[in-house]
Amino acid sequence: MATRICGIEDDADSLTTMIASMGELAPGEVARRLSNGHLVAVAFSGEQPVGYMWLAFSCLPETIFDTSWVIRPGEVVRYNSFVIPPFRGRGVHSVVNAASSCYARERGVARALGAVSVLNPQSMSLPRHYRRAIKMTVFFAKFHGAKWTIRKSFDAPLDSRFSWPIQKTD
Repeated sequence: MATRICGIEDDADSLTTMIASMGELAPGEVARRLSNGHLVAVAFSGEQPVGYMWLAFSCLPETIFDTSWVIRPGEVVRYNSFVIPPFRGRGVHSVVNAASSCYARERGVARALGAVSVLNPQSMSLPRHYRRAIKMTVFFAKFHGAKWTIRKSFDAPLDSRFSWPIQKTD
């Protein structure tokens, strides 16, 4: 299985089409991430893309909860790993994880941060698999009618890793 780190130097339209063809992200979301300078580690089986993992070296906005990661110099956030169903259980995630780690280390990154959604039970076991401690658990809830967001962290202060705009009260 081959991997490639894709992003700024690639044709954005072709890359958007390739990532969106895997069926998890809409083309608009792929294009938004690429335009923000994020990179994507893509795994291939022959010519077929079978999985990916996104990398952000600067501010990573979470558009659903109006919250952004705080990414310091020498850090990267690895997020939104996806493997197409026929290739799950074949080590594809491990391949893109290793490729993204190597790419980051070659660029002087000393710390990789990651996020795993509780809605993704397959990935919830990854910290235990890689013998990594969970440093922070975060809870977000957005109330659209009231136009406000609840943000709560456990095990570490929320503002140590996240920032958000001040919410105005009407």
